[in-house]
Amino acid sequence: MLSCNDTLDIQKDFAFEITHLPFRNTEIELGERVEIRFQIRSIGGEYAGTTYYFRYFLFQGRGFLTDDGGRLFFPNDLFDLPNKTFRLYYQPDSRGQHELGLWFFNSWGHSQELTFSFATVEEQD
Repeated sequence: MLSCNDTLDIQKDFAFEITHLPFRNTEIELGERVEIRFQIRSIGGEYAGTTYYFRYFLFQGRGFLTDDGGRLFFPNDLFDLPNKTFRLYYQPDSRGQHELGLWFFNSWGHSQELTFSFATVEEQD
């Protein structure tokens, strides 16, 4: 016996990946802002109701993370990403090595981690 079902099953849960453009250099001057350009790409499909978030940790060094509007981000807080293409800026506030870990999440529980390393250099006269 065959039966009919009037419900339509719409897939909403898709994985994603974060891509980024290579940045100029991993050696930066103290106080210099490094721009990192990101893009979120859905894998296998896309659902318009999906939301994206990120948090970051500074494993080594001291510095600031902001967006292109100047919004300051704090380590381990969760921030929304309203656009799938965006820029973040890291600015070191101490000399030496810097290691920045970024975790990206979507509303369906998928995540991706990226790590960036920088070293401050002495200013050139």
